[in-house]
Amino acid sequence: MTRMSATRTTIAHAATGGLVALTLLLSPAQAFAWGNGPGRSGNAFGTHDWILSEANRMAATQGATWVNTSVALPATDDPDTKLKDFSSHNYDRWGKKEGTADRLVAAYYSQAVGYLAAGNIDAASRSVGLLSHYYADINNPLNTDNAKAESRMHTKYDKAVDSRLNALGKNASWVTYDGYSHVGNPAALAISSARSAHGSYSTLVNQYNRRGYNNKTVRTITMRSVNRATNGLADIIVSIQEDAALAGSSKDVGAHQGVTTDGSATSDYWIIHAKSGVSWIQRYSPEWYGLASNTDPFRNADGTVLEGFAVSDSESSSRTLSPEAHLGSGTYYRSAEETHGHLYVPAEKWPSVTAQHILVFNAVTLKREDSVATSQTHEVAAAAVAPNASGKDVLYVASFHDSSKLFMYDLETLKNVGTLELTPRPAVGVQGLTYRKDQDRFVIGIGRSADLGRIYTADRTTGSTRLIYTSTLPGWHEGIAWRNSLLLWLIDHGAGDSRVRYFRLPGF
Repeated sequence: MTRMSATRTTIAHAATGGLVALTLLLSPAQAFAWGNGPGRSGNAFGTHDWILSEANRMAATQGATWVNTSVALPATDDPDTKLKDFSSHNYDRWGKKEGTADRLVAAYYSQAVGYLAAGNIDAASRSVGLLSHYYADINNPLNTDNAKAESRMHTKYDKAVDSRLNALGKNASWVTYDGYSHVGNPAALAISSARSAHGSYSTLVNQYNRRGYNNKTVRTITMRSVNRATNGLADIIVSIQEDAALAGSSKDVGAHQGVTTDGSATSDYWIIHAKSGVSWIQRYSPEWYGLASNTDPFRNADGTVLEGFAVSDSESSSRTLSPEAHLGSGTYYRSAEETHGHLYVPAEKWPSVTAQHILVFNAVTLKREDSVATSQTHEVAAAAVAPNASGKDVLYVASFHDSSKLFMYDLETLKNVGTLELTPRPAVGVQGLTYRKDQDRFVIGIGRSADLGRIYTADRTTGSTRLIYTSTLPGWHEGIAWRNSLLLWLIDHGAGDSRVRYFRLPGF
């Protein structure tokens, strides 16, 4: 495992240590906090519930829908009502220099990642509920210092805010989502948030003591604080999912295009490479030992280049491969009648997007056995085999440029036989496509730009899509495939480092 993947998975196995740390960090000293709604139980809807609810709504736009709010929301009040922890939710380095909220945010983050990686969604949701209390509190400027003048207004201020955030969706205009940024260091995020909050501390105390809540400065500080807390917590929720899903890595395979398997836990791997005019296919054993390769997949047996992929159509150039010759992300398929499987690999000239073909390779020897020019002019990026409406297996091909549909091709003739419309339309930039038979769903990998990948599911019969995962691992997110319950994602990290990453995705 590389240093990068180890960094993101170490935190996923720190849950037991986090439990010990949490016990040691709790302190009984008294302080104030954001409100928990009316009543003493803390189970009413208040500021803490509002911030978590809005953060969870934002996180869902990145595919993070794992939080069980029926478990998480009651836990947002527990640090005040059950744990009676009235000191740790501060981060004060300017007054009394007290508070360990940064350490608690980090510990609960590790705990949530560990639980989610183990499939315990409810336990992970409770950890997020507790985490959200401490993180939200230190975005309140009054939890970052301790001037005497604060004692005259802190409780009044928290109640004033609570009365304005005591219902789901109330004053939702206070927050604007600023997009996802992976939280690599939860403690550092907490400290940075507290420092930002402290910048408004003196102004908030003085203005509230002079004029109460209903003045523009106090309202502006409040909205800014709540917005910061909500966006940060949204990043935390998505990051927990991202870290929990990453389950391992292959060795460096030096490829930049695709991966496929037969779907079983003991399958070989087929790796497809296409970059800068160089293309090849490599077959690996389950232990990542090389078994076969095709280092010139566009070359015919007589040494000429496959028609359409030479530098020109002249006879003298028929042996010179065009630098635009490009393979897409292919798929393995074996029918009941076959003794061995085949690889179906899209091919074209890129970036001109011409000469679109489907190439067919023997999955054992990797010898090219067939090539058919497509009857359509759409870009060909990735392929998967799945049944059509009548139950017959067909080849579905995705386009990098057009994510509104999948194009269907007959497996025997490789002629176009229709399309499957996708709604809502996934983000443009499809790099990978695979089919999950037991759930009758396609999984679509998006990799439009470096350092950001997205995974969507699509119902095979209706084409209904849903974003379920966002990855910020550095590098180009390319082809995808299944190996038992693990999703394989080929990620080219650059600088000679390209690996198949293993993911346990939510819902699979």
